[in-house]
Amino acid sequence: MSVAKGCGLRRAVCLLSACILATGVMLLLVASASALTPTITEFSNGLNSGANPSLIAAGPDGNLWFTDGNTGNPAIGRINPATGGIDEFTIGVSGQPAFIGAGPDGNLWFMDFSSALWRINPANQHVDSFSTGLNTGSEPWWITAGPDVNVWFADRGTTRAVGRIDPATGHIDEFSAGLPADSTPTGIVAGPDGNLWLADRGTTKAIARINPATGHIDEFTDGLSTANNPQGITAGSDGNLWFTDFSGPSIGRTTTTGQTTVFSAGLNAGSEPTWIATGSDGAVWFTDEGTTSAIGRITPAGQITEFSTGLNLGASPDGIALGADGNLWFTDGGTTAAIGRITTPPAAVTGAAQVLGSGAATVSGTVNPHAQLTTSQFQFGPTPGYGSATAQVGAGAGFSDAAASQTLGGLSPNTTYHYRLSATNPTDTAGGVDATFTTLPLPAVGPVRVAPKVWRRGSKPALITTRRPPVGTKVSFSLTRAAPVQLAFFSSRPGRRVKKKCVAPTRRNRKAKKCTRLVGVGTLPLAGHAGRNTVRFQGRISSTKRLRPGRYVVKVTASDPTTPAKAPARSASFTIAKG
Repeated sequence: MSVAKGCGLRRAVCLLSACILATGVMLLLVASASALTPTITEFSNGLNSGANPSLIAAGPDGNLWFTDGNTGNPAIGRINPATGGIDEFTIGVSGQPAFIGAGPDGNLWFMDFSSALWRINPANQHVDSFSTGLNTGSEPWWITAGPDVNVWFADRGTTRAVGRIDPATGHIDEFSAGLPADSTPTGIVAGPDGNLWLADRGTTKAIARINPATGHIDEFTDGLSTANNPQGITAGSDGNLWFTDFSGPSIGRTTTTGQTTVFSAGLNAGSEPTWIATGSDGAVWFTDEGTTSAIGRITPAGQITEFSTGLNLGASPDGIALGADGNLWFTDGGTTAAIGRITTPPAAVTGAAQVLGSGAATVSGTVNPHAQLTTSQFQFGPTPGYGSATAQVGAGAGFSDAAASQTLGGLSPNTTYHYRLSATNPTDTAGGVDATFTTLPLPAVGPVRVAPKVWRRGSKPALITTRRPPVGTKVSFSLTRAAPVQLAFFSSRPGRRVKKKCVAPTRRNRKAKKCTRLVGVGTLPLAGHAGRNTVRFQGRISSTKRLRPGRYVVKVTASDPTTPAKAPARSASFTIAKG
């Protein structure tokens, strides 16, 4: 069976078994695509003459690997996602390579419509084939790495089956129990529940589950009809299985308990969804070989959008896979053979927050630009609606996670703030999940006590201690948390009441009512700790200045360097005696 150039593997599937038309559509998982403007770029330089790219898979080396079903010069190809450079390898490759997938052993495995499984080493491109253990008349199709370190495949041969090969030994087993004789197994994928899942477009349309320990197969038909034709299948990031239905046409979603829902709104007229892959943006992406060739995307809410701008004239997109750069890559066996890329939004992951005090916090996260020039910012505010944002900063154009961090200032004390990291590239804006932090309350000073209230001066500087001093006094107070503390000393002086203020006496106000005014005479900055603080004080407020005998008031104030706001001060009075 040959796959004609420009026809694509989906059409070859139709020739291998009768196509039954049907309706349906599949839901996918991602943010709304209303602002999505992906860029499609196609690469042909490096492809062999007469190339017919078929299926594609991400390799363990960071490259994308694809099959080239050129009947005259079959090959396995490789494209570098960073440069778009293509290499093709023909030594040891025969037949018509079609399906390809990465194995758990660090190699790529592929099928070529013959009774054999093939393996290529991505480091040296050495090719091996395995056939012992396959059923008579076997025809392996789609392939996937299983949860049990084996490679699993669908077998559409004489005896319909699901098979596995141990990549370490080459031992092959095939399983048919639970699979109808008139089944047509196509796509296969490792599911989120530890099982394998299979698309079956046989007489009875079904999505099947395979137990990797026993090989037993259970088929689920709920939500499907004879009009559907499940083909490609992928495990979505929402914990469901998603599949293409090329004759519905639709995209389908199956839960791990076997309930299927199909979605079609948003597909192009004459659509033929073919193969499918889960994107880095939470959405599922698919190729469409229908009347209007396109790359499609479906969100978790079931919103489907298709994109054609940038495709070559006469394009026929076929296989699709997520690349190491976070973009989707696809094969195009159309008029101009190519490997294509469609860009995705950046990935923004909200990280932890570090509260710096009552008025500031540092927030963090990571950004992956997905190989497009990207900027990021943090949104924040007292509600999930945010309301404030930091300035946009560059995140580069790489395709690895880059750290992002900003310090938020001017915050209110003892307030819960919501925040998230947002990133924007030419494709779209993506936001991380909402997170919260709460600023610290202002440090509060408890009642101040000076004991004894009357004391003699000494010569030692002030310090916080628990020792009883032989001379001087102790100023005690409590703090709700560690904070800078200031002890401000005020001398009691005679004054006159003028306009409700106690001012210094002068000849003009000598007949005004007498009062006692406080005059600042110095301050002591100290580092307070949470709980009870005791300051041993002998009258010295600096290395050169001591308080004179007399009456004083000490005011204790705690502060937070991240905010100008301050909690109320506490005060107490004392007297320094002569002598």
